[in-house]
Amino acid sequence: MIRGLYTAASGMVNGLRMQETVAENIANLGTPGYKGERSGTQEFQGVLARSISSASAPIPMATQRVIGRVGTGAYVDERETILTEGVERRTDLPLDVMIRGDGFFQIATDDGIRYTRDGHLGRNADNILVTADGQTILGEGGEPITINTDDVRILPNGELLVTTEVEVVQPDDTVAIEVTEEVVGRLAVVRIDAEALVRSGGSRFTLVPGAGTEAITLGEDAVIVQGALEETNVDLAHASTDLMSLARVYTSNQQVFTALNDSLQLAVRDVGRVG
Repeated sequence: MIRGLYTAASGMVNGLRMQETVAENIANLGTPGYKGERSGTQEFQGVLARSISSASAPIPMATQRVIGRVGTGAYVDERETILTEGVERRTDLPLDVMIRGDGFFQIATDDGIRYTRDGHLGRNADNILVTADGQTILGEGGEPITINTDDVRILPNGELLVTTEVEVVQPDDTVAIEVTEEVVGRLAVVRIDAEALVRSGGSRFTLVPGAGTEAITLGEDAVIVQGALEETNVDLAHASTDLMSLARVYTSNQQVFTALNDSLQLAVRDVGRVG
């Protein structure tokens, strides 16, 4: 009976932790580039249940036969990041970009390099390309990208082009304005395995110790879409169903715990009472 208390209690703790994962997914439904998570559970080491009987022999002898395993509960073993691509949402803002395909943008923060698929970008006072909260987005070679205008064209291969006007003297000595496009930088995207990601808040990640990244060739392995953002890949209907199911599991374990506790209380208080 005591073992049953531990099993029920572990089920309640397990349910709470799984609910936290689902609740976090739902809370980030409006976060661009957010990748949902799911919890994986594992059983605590159990004990073997054996059937003991008396063998038919001149001298009675006990024999044992394994009939199964009695578990003592489960726990959340890991939280897996789901890297499926979210739905494209058009914004038509020139500095909003989306990665179509694998990969993450790299961000330079005070706490080190972070990785995200949130492409809601802008410019700071120094005309450096930054994220919505002012963190520097890194381009090719790990360098910041300087851009002095929002009038920019971003190609599928990550190149940022701005329009420049150059005065050209014609043969008749008149001056004409020639409009050209100049490449001012190139976005960099890296591929990371799901097992190497550690959530660092919202849609950002860091890496587990010793993990590395792999450079992606934009235009081939993945492309950049200008004027769009990637929505979260969390399915609200599915997440809501999971949340309700986990709540029922928690309630069931709570009822089992209460029933066992009441039985123990009855045994201690009433069973064997004299007079």
